[in-house]
Amino acid sequence: GADTVASVSRVPYHFGAEKQLRLGPGGSLSARDGRHPRELTHRRQDVAASYAFNGLVYACRTALLEREEPTLWGDRVLGYEVEPIYAFDLDEPEDWAPAEARMRELLEIEAR
Repeated sequence: GADTVASVSRVPYHFGAEKQLRLGPGGSLSARDGRHPRELTHRRQDVAASYAFNGLVYACRTALLEREEPTLWGDRVLGYEVEPIYAFDLDEPEDWAPAEARMRELLEIEAR
């Protein structure tokens, strides 16, 4: 029943929005939204899980692409969770060799 499905991976807790800070003038710290650090969630066990698109899969209904203004994003968007070890960033040519090596390792492990 989804209009769009996109693959996502869980973001390590220390990279989540609740742990991100801004370094201001004179080294002052605040949350990204301006809150004082004491207002943040400090125990990692209390930080809500967050996810990020990993770029492996984007799927959508054809009708979305055939619109006057094409889009991938329908009204009902679902995430397909992929373990981070399977999500490779291939943004530059030099990213391929390490990704291929890691994939060979993963395939060897799964073959055992």
